[in-house]
Amino acid sequence: DENGDLIRLPVIELLLDEPTRWDSVYVMINRLQTLQQVVTAFFDAWAQCNISDKRLSDIDWQFLQDLEVILEV
Repeated sequence: DENGDLIRLPVIELLLDEPTRWDSVYVMINRLQTLQQVVTAFFDAWAQCNISDKRLSDIDWQFLQDLEVILEV
C-alpha cells in the first residue's frame, strides 16, 4: 500500500476476453480493475527492467473504469 505495508489479496489471475462470450470483455476489465493495486505494484517493482511503456496511465485506468460501467449495462 501507500505506506509500504504488505497487502494480502486472494489469489486470482488476470483474464483474457473470449470471442465466443459477449460478456468476457466486461469480466476481463472488471478483473483488471480489481487487481489495479497489484498491477501498479508490479510495474513499480520492475521499473528497472524498462517496461514502463506497458504501464497503464491514470487516463488508461479511468477509461477502463468508464468502459466497465458502459459494459455493465
